[in-house]
Amino acid sequence: MHRFVHIGFAFPGAIKMRDLEPVMGTIGDWVRYSALSWIVWTDVPTGSIFARLRPYLDSQDQVLIAPLNLQDSFGSLSPWIWTWINSKTTAPTISHGATLEEMLGLPKPKPSAK
Repeated sequence: MHRFVHIGFAFPGAIKMRDLEPVMGTIGDWVRYSALSWIVWTDVPTGSIFARLRPYLDSQDQVLIAPLNLQDSFGSLSPWIWTWINSKTTAPTISHGATLEEMLGLPKPKPSAK
């Protein structure tokens, strides 16, 4: 059965994302939402995911592979990522209407310097 899985990496040396992208395609449909973090829609067991990734990892590299329960989730990601997530399920999993700041009555974050 397909589900969402988070795969996060920590590399003490060179980041290996270009090496990992082809193997991610064998695991399932994926989105990388930061340099080292992926959400994958897959039916592959987590142990098998690790077995596919292991040949690309050095002994000091770190990886976390964990199923995601998105029923009680909130975050600040690009709307296209929420759209991708919601496209994988029959009922929308996450709403990206109000921001966390709006929901909690907090001031908006400062605009980034250009």
